[in-house]
Amino acid sequence: MMEAYGSSFKFYSLGTDEQIHEFELYLESKAKKAQGPFLQAFANVDVLDIADIVVTSLTKSFNGYADLLAGSVVLNPNSRYYTSLKTSLGDSYTSDLYVNDAIQLAINSRDFLQRAAQLNSTAEYLADYLHPFASDPFGVVNAVHYPKKSTSVQRYKARMRQATDDFTPGYGCILTVESASVFFDNLDVRKGPSLGAHITLAQPYVQMVLQKQKKWAASHGLRETIVRS
Repeated sequence: MMEAYGSSFKFYSLGTDEQIHEFELYLESKAKKAQGPFLQAFANVDVLDIADIVVTSLTKSFNGYADLLAGSVVLNPNSRYYTSLKTSLGDSYTSDLYVNDAIQLAINSRDFLQRAAQLNSTAEYLADYLHPFASDPFGVVNAVHYPKKSTSVQRYKARMRQATDDFTPGYGCILTVESASVFFDNLDVRKGPSLGAHITLAQPYVQMVLQKQKKWAASHGLRETIVRS
């Protein structure tokens, strides 16, 4: 999407110490262009204080019922670029959100925190359950990718929100399993390309999204055998 419809960007997919160092060097020379996608709901993490702009999909878990498309843009008022960004956004922005979609989004999002808590709990349980199987060289699960199981989990924890009476942050709903095809074929859930809905969906991510970019995807650790749920 960014390549097709946006400006160029730098992609740091693995979050290793080496890539963090590369990112620091990049910031020194291209600070205005730095971009970093987070596949997490803003109920779990808060990155606004270290970003100029936070762009969030409202289509997935915030909406929660897979029946509309929406998104949000938040500017950091403490950013040194705030004034110029606000001016630029004000000059170019038009609201194309259909009024009935806005109404439905407001209705659907009323139980967002409750659903987010369930999404966190379910994904974490599955990650904990499946992760031990990845150590079996003859098993059908080759790897489990989830923030809690990542070598960079401490960086994730550093951005987690504080728990409140209404909500305890978690590791999100996106779980990626690198597996043999037999795992996906026998996975007894609905198959589809969305996420964060009120039902569990699974998809062969690279096969569906990066069909023409498999070599590039593999260089970033995204092999064609992964299943995202």
